[in-house]
Amino acid sequence: PLRGAMEGGTPLTVVGGGFSSAAEALGALRCRLNTTVVSAAYVSESALTCNTTASAAGLASVEVSTNGREYTSSGVQFELMSVAVRGITPWSGPALGGTVVTIAGSRLGDASDGVRCRFGHQVQSDAASAHGSDGVRCVSPSGLPTGWSSVELSMYGTTMRSGGSMY
Repeated sequence: PLRGAMEGGTPLTVVGGGFSSAAEALGALRCRLNTTVVSAAYVSESALTCNTTASAAGLASVEVSTNGREYTSSGVQFELMSVAVRGITPWSGPALGGTVVTIAGSRLGDASDGVRCRFGHQVQSDAASAHGSDGVRCVSPSGLPTGWSSVELSMYGTTMRSGGSMY
């Protein structure tokens, strides 16, 4: 993807050339986002993957290394976004579930790829769908306990800092 949450955890696929499984085995296949270096996983001679880490919002330069010392200087950038929840509607629904819940917040529509919703202590979370540029929609599950339940958003498995609740 071109962007992900500043909380980290977004899997990046970097396309290039000259990548090898031997470099991965030696621990020399790496990604650098600004000054943060993370291990990369070999996919093919022309692709590797690495995960972002928590960082300040803004553009990050993405460079790779096959020897653990020298990095590319291609100028590719990835945007780390700050996503904030402003509201949830409706804020109540039946215990049977099935309520379409709209979560409004800054840049949520931009972040909809990989965003999932979790209600209460529900282990499984459902994919969110974009709702305009500043919102996502999720469907509440059945079996929520009576009373308030938290609503959490995650992106690629990493829980975002903002959330809300519904009754």
